[in-house]
Amino acid sequence: MSNQTTAMPQNGPRRRTSFWEAFKNLAIVFSFTVNLILVIVLLLLVQSVIFPTKTDVVEPMLDNLQGAVNALDDATIVRTISIDEQVPVNFTLPLKQSTTVVLSRDVEINRPAQFVFPAGGGYIQGNVILTLPAGQELPILLDMDVPVNNQIPVQFPVEVTIPLRETELNRVVIELNSVLGPVRDLLDSLPDGF
Repeated sequence: MSNQTTAMPQNGPRRRTSFWEAFKNLAIVFSFTVNLILVIVLLLLVQSVIFPTKTDVVEPMLDNLQGAVNALDDATIVRTISIDEQVPVNFTLPLKQSTTVVLSRDVEINRPAQFVFPAGGGYIQGNVILTLPAGQELPILLDMDVPVNNQIPVQFPVEVTIPLRETELNRVVIELNSVLGPVRDLLDSLPDGF
């Protein structure tokens, strides 16, 4: 009986070792199988989601964005600006001109006069009273300086066309292009499929 007792303990560690080896082999096979399935699922996911997202979503979106930036660079601002201002005017206008004026009412002239008779007949001192009727035309010479100090209303539309590349927005377009260039290069370097 003592032989049997000693034989049993030798059989026990072997069983544990062989159980452990079997468990370890099973765990390795299970882990390998799970990893292989995950790699296959990941490859299918990349093939069915990532690559189509690149070609069907990201590239067209980037093309549209690049087109919008290029259109912005070629765009112009066309506006009609209404000018409605009061412009101050202050100067002296020299005026020297012959013209004809028309009397708006009767004008009475009462002037002292001296009449000289011919052939040494003497002279007479007196007054001349004369009425010029309304509507009478009189030729005159205007020779004077006319001061001008006034506000002149200025109202007119102005058509304005401004190319955006000649404004501060051109800097924004250049910066957008400098950002989009490397993104485009990176996207072009990625494969479209396996």
